[in-house]
Amino acid sequence: MEEVVVTAQKREENMQDVGIAVSAFSGDQIRELGMNQGYQVADQVPNFNFNATGGATSPVAYFNIRGVQIVDFSLANDPSVGVYRDEVYQPAQGASLAQLFDVERVEVLRGPQGTLFGRNITGGLLHTISRSPTEETTGYVSASYGEFDKSIVEGAIGGSLTDTVRARVAVQTLNQDGWQTDQITGQDDFGEAESWAARAIVEVDLSDQLLGTFAIHGSDADSTTPQRGFFGNLDPLTGDRCIPQRIYNSECVNAAGFRDPSPSPEEVYTDVTRESFSKASGASAKFEYSTDWADFVSVTGYEKYEGQHGGQVSPPGNLALGFIFHTEVDSLSQEFRATGDTMGGGTWVAGVYYYEDEKDSDSATMVNANPYYPLVRRTSTETWATFMQLEQPLSETVSIVVGGRYTDETRSLDFITETNPSNPAFGPIDLTPLGDDDEIESGEFTGKFGLEWRPNDALMLYGNFSRGYKSGGFNPERDLSRVGPVDPETLNAWEMGWKSEMAGGRVRFNGAVFLYDFMGYQSLVTRTSEENDVVVVETRFINSGNADIYGAELELTALLSDNLYASLGVGLLDTQLNSDDSVTVDGTPIDGNELPNSPKMSLNGVLRYSIPTDAGEFAVQGDFRWQDDIYHNVDNHPFEIQESYAIFNVRAFWRSPDQKWNAEAFIENVGDEEYALQSLYSTALASSNRSHRHHMQSATSEATEKLSTPWYRNYVLGVLFLGSIVNFVDRTILSILLEPIKLELQLTDTQLGLLGGLAFAIFYATLGIPVASLADRWSRVKVLSISMIIWSAMTVLCGMANSFASLLLARIGVGVGEAGASPPSHSLISDYFPLEKRATALAIFSLGIPVGSMIGNFVGGWGAEAFGWRTTFMMVGLPGVVIALLILATLREPPRGMTDKVATNQDMPPPPMLETLQFLWSKPSFRHLALAAGLHAFVSYGYGVWNAPFLIRSHELTLPEVGGWLGIIAGVGVIGTFSGGFLGDKLSKWRDDSRWYLFVSGISTLVMVPFQFVVFLHSELWAVISSMFIASIMGGMFLGPSFAISHALVAPRMRAVASATLLFVINIIGMGLGPYFVGFLSDLLTPAFGIDSLRYALCIALTANIWSSAHYFMGARTLRKDLEVAHTSSPDAPLSTAPGFFGSESDSFELESTGIFGEIYWDINDPLKLTFGLRYAEDEKFGADRQEVLACQCLLTWPAIPLLF
Repeated sequence: MEEVVVTAQKREENMQDVGIAVSAFSGDQIRELGMNQGYQVADQVPNFNFNATGGATSPVAYFNIRGVQIVDFSLANDPSVGVYRDEVYQPAQGASLAQLFDVERVEVLRGPQGTLFGRNITGGLLHTISRSPTEETTGYVSASYGEFDKSIVEGAIGGSLTDTVRARVAVQTLNQDGWQTDQITGQDDFGEAESWAARAIVEVDLSDQLLGTFAIHGSDADSTTPQRGFFGNLDPLTGDRCIPQRIYNSECVNAAGFRDPSPSPEEVYTDVTRESFSKASGASAKFEYSTDWADFVSVTGYEKYEGQHGGQVSPPGNLALGFIFHTEVDSLSQEFRATGDTMGGGTWVAGVYYYEDEKDSDSATMVNANPYYPLVRRTSTETWATFMQLEQPLSETVSIVVGGRYTDETRSLDFITETNPSNPAFGPIDLTPLGDDDEIESGEFTGKFGLEWRPNDALMLYGNFSRGYKSGGFNPERDLSRVGPVDPETLNAWEMGWKSEMAGGRVRFNGAVFLYDFMGYQSLVTRTSEENDVVVVETRFINSGNADIYGAELELTALLSDNLYASLGVGLLDTQLNSDDSVTVDGTPIDGNELPNSPKMSLNGVLRYSIPTDAGEFAVQGDFRWQDDIYHNVDNHPFEIQESYAIFNVRAFWRSPDQKWNAEAFIENVGDEEYALQSLYSTALASSNRSHRHHMQSATSEATEKLSTPWYRNYVLGVLFLGSIVNFVDRTILSILLEPIKLELQLTDTQLGLLGGLAFAIFYATLGIPVASLADRWSRVKVLSISMIIWSAMTVLCGMANSFASLLLARIGVGVGEAGASPPSHSLISDYFPLEKRATALAIFSLGIPVGSMIGNFVGGWGAEAFGWRTTFMMVGLPGVVIALLILATLREPPRGMTDKVATNQDMPPPPMLETLQFLWSKPSFRHLALAAGLHAFVSYGYGVWNAPFLIRSHELTLPEVGGWLGIIAGVGVIGTFSGGFLGDKLSKWRDDSRWYLFVSGISTLVMVPFQFVVFLHSELWAVISSMFIASIMGGMFLGPSFAISHALVAPRMRAVASATLLFVINIIGMGLGPYFVGFLSDLLTPAFGIDSLRYALCIALTANIWSSAHYFMGARTLRKDLEVAHTSSPDAPLSTAPGFFGSESDSFELESTGIFGEIYWDINDPLKLTFGLRYAEDEKFGADRQEVLACQCLLTWPAIPLLF
């Protein structure tokens, strides 16, 4: 991939060398993604969100980076996310909507940039860099047309005017018809937009050392503001508040009795029509002077902006209550800076900055389309700053970054004046000016301290502390006592991250984790009340409190082949407002609320495939963005939620062989997803309003019935089954590829065993329990989706490893991701399926193990032969991303214990993780179950990882042959996996005895042992393969019954942790030790047995299955007693359970006798003899009239075994 050059630190650098979280898009990428306005960049950047009042065409735009944003309708106060164009600060929020065309690149810097960019960059910044003039004459013209008669025409031309002068001119126009119709008046142009923008840049070589760049720009956008949808909150018969589900089904009325009969966003009801517009113009001059020791830069900018927006906030039936905001801004900025190199190989930048602006902001309340209480207020700002940053190497691999900036600022509220002479509806108005010369003077130091470590050319690790600052503001109201001023915001940020490249630069994988201490959070608080039959809407811009923010971002970009490009971004975010109880909205404190427009998770990605032909290059592309639920306002009202949603776009391209012509067809928002950009709830009007209908889930019995319908729960099981398949394809693909990996990377069997076992298992098992605890507290669907994306991405990275260490790290990454696979899946299945069907459902889910193993072996054997092991890893990794998106888009979170007939309080938090672990481990049956399953897995994983190398070494099979046989064998394992769950459910119900879940597991584990010995000791391939079939069937029977019992032993909100605990034991003992033990033992036996060392190592390991079987039978002794104790002492205990899980109250339990014996005699010399035996007997008394004896015995001698075939 091409190097990405950014100017995030005021000088041109490779993005991979910059120790901050930055995303960048080239002009070609912006065109291919269909971006034509600045806010669309947020769709492909993690933890970057856009919000607007009055729809996407409104001049009031809010950018949100990592939860930090400004919320103020008036435009009188400064934003928290800065917008720059060609190094010039844009003072008005509406300027961020300027059309995006003819750009060199766009950069998004996440986190406070208080050193080099200064004030009002607490959240981060968006920087657009225009395309510069070239010496050669170049240009282009493009036109597009789409739905709603949307047309975009743009073009640019540039080149040399003289030997020292170059120029470039670019223009774009956009026109779009309305998409909303007023059902009262029939007006159908709401949402209509018309705009144009133009830019001219001239570069002049003033001397050999001095370059001057002069630019002017202008834009004009007009639109008819899209109208809000109104939803009443009152029951039309009783007048009581409705639940959200009824509100958004349009079943309720407002205070005036109005009900929207058609809640479609395309059909609105309004009494007010309001035009919006924004006009921007500006000019800049940049001078660059180069010397031997430093480069000097001067940037002067002037910006002028005017914007207006408005709309209706009350539903029809009341007085038509609306608003209008109008703002004019003039600003001037000047920066002088110098950059240079230090003697030790470092760099420095230093400079001074001056800025001033003046904002005139008008607003008025509209009553029946007439303006009342118009206000005019003027704020002005003057600030200067000096800054410096040094980056200095401390060694060949470690560098330090230190920077600081001092800002001195004066902001003033010059006047607030009311201009309307009278209001017939509310009486006469006093025209006395309400304020004069309120002023804020502040001096603030911001800065950065960081360390960067570059262990090699492809990896950089960094850690930073930085401080951001946003100036104070005003609350421009009539009541002088509430004007302010509002104190500044400050943000202390701790961030750690990495930048990495792999596979010869074909893959970039960057990430960051961050923690914010956000002080003085500024926000607009709205209170609605009714006084003397008059609606009063009070808004105040205040410091709402402090906030704690933490999160993470991952960005993966890969050129998977010469024709296939993929990118994936993941954003994780958690925000909490810490406010005084006196800060309330409609009487409700906002302390503990989430910050607005801050989804806990967001995903974005692009997949593009190019097809070169003689007729030109064809390409198909898909891109998407998904975001989690958000609150639109700081009060976190349930009627102001935007639920999670996903936007998918598809495009097809053609480019002529000479690259002079391009054609494109596209579908944007393929799923026709509707989502709200802003919403407001009013208590006095008994209504909420938003830009479209919002479908809110409700924990009512009706919603639960829909989730528990047979077709939907079977669909859920099917999708989770697909996820299970992907899970085991990605997990087991390594085993079939071990031999080619060993040859290329020159690894030992011990190293291979570590890759196939311990490296994966330690992280998979240890992270499984805390991730499961998170799933018991948060959305299991989201935990599963995030985990699937992580392990899929890391599987792709396995194919790009060039050493044992890099492959080890990638496998650890797969383990980290897969830690969140099974626990949330098991918990979801247990809530969707009743107890008597649960083992079968879990067994069906577990079919993903043999099916995934089968696919992994088939694809691994074929792919390694056809494409090599590296490409094979990449091929199997990508489908997981698709399944993860399917899970996010279609699976719904069920109420905990939905099918258990439980009296469950859904708001009650689950018990602490440690308490759940103690509860589980206090049950003898669970301890035996966990140890039995772990020992079984010890054999299964060692057997599974080393089967392919064994067949290649001992029976001289080729990779495709091994893949084919092992694929078929794994597929046959489906029989055993399903049969285990099916038999466990049927036998326990038939015998009215829950112990049969463990008996099925113990018997099947015991039966498979002699067949496994045949696999590794017989010389004939037919006997080996036949025994593998039987062992595969027996080996999967323990899964469904084991997990069903682990869930039965705990309450619904403990199930994910129960699964994770069982998986922890299974994977530490099984996956962690099994493959590694076999590899280690094989290396140890090599001097004595040569190539047959692996054969005998596997034979020694498989004897653990005898031990495993004994623990299943011992666990059965106390199972019924443990079940009874569990469900009478755990929270949310079931009111009734399926037959077989409890005896009657008169049953007594007494163990009369138990017998276990075993013998293994193995002579590895000629003749081969093996004698194996195990007997378990249990005699129990139930009351006086019932006696039951269970016995199992197996005694086989080696010469008799071939007779079975």
